[in-house]
Amino acid sequence: MSEKILIVNLGAFGDIINSTPIAKHYKSADSSNHIAWITRKKYCEVLKNNANIDEIITIDESRLANYSNPHLTTLIAKSINAKFKDHKIIFSAPYMSSKYDGTPRSTLLDILKDESSGVENWLCDFIPNISLSEEQKAEANLFFEKVDKNSKSILIEYESYSAQSPFNFDYIKHLCSELDGKNYNLIFTGLREPAFYQKLSKDYNLNFYHYSGSFISNAELFNLSDVFVGVSSGITCLTSSDYCDINKTRIEICNGAHWSTVAWKHNKENKSICYNFVDFVQTVKEKLS
Repeated sequence: MSEKILIVNLGAFGDIINSTPIAKHYKSADSSNHIAWITRKKYCEVLKNNANIDEIITIDESRLANYSNPHLTTLIAKSINAKFKDHKIIFSAPYMSSKYDGTPRSTLLDILKDESSGVENWLCDFIPNISLSEEQKAEANLFFEKVDKNSKSILIEYESYSAQSPFNFDYIKHLCSELDGKNYNLIFTGLREPAFYQKLSKDYNLNFYHYSGSFISNAELFNLSDVFVGVSSGITCLTSSDYCDINKTRIEICNGAHWSTVAWKHNKENKSICYNFVDFVQTVKEKLS
């Protein structure tokens, strides 16, 4: 008998992407299951082309000014439970979990054990699943047309302050120093151009680019590039999806247990995890120099 499944994840992008195997699991169990998802409007772009999701419901942004606030999320959870009584509800994020005690959880699997205890036979690999529209693919391809085709391209996930990663300007300077004059394109991806972008362009003999396109289009840009440097944030999660080429060289910098280190097993051979600057120096030497 088919079920109505409601997945609740208010963001951010990484948490939502890593929850997508839940939708795939229930759609694989019974294609007639109705899969609905509640999130913020601004995060819909990574869900709207997913064949496993039948309905996307957006929640009032004004109620989510501080969505990690325990009192607020408790109120939202109660409201959702009351309104969707005929659904199997899964709160697939630690801040929405009724059993969340304030301590970080390492993977979504831990939350699934709490919130979806009835799931005994998991039907799919724990790999995020996404799909891009033709417009989203074209956005990345149009940008890539201006990239030097005679050089290898490194896509760099840039966040100036990431709690999940020690990545900072020292890492970038080392990377540029090691590759200086060796025919590389460095593509920084993020809405805002990094503050040091212009300085790098003057100091190093490399080709520098900044991509500020839609978030999900980074999956296509990843496939067009040769190497990925990630900081364990949203784009790291996006590029570990089933849409992306698992054979790409990946260098990921994170503070400790993360999706990459615990849950994702599908790209181990080409992935290097760096927990500190020393690890990064050694990895750059082995993989790129």
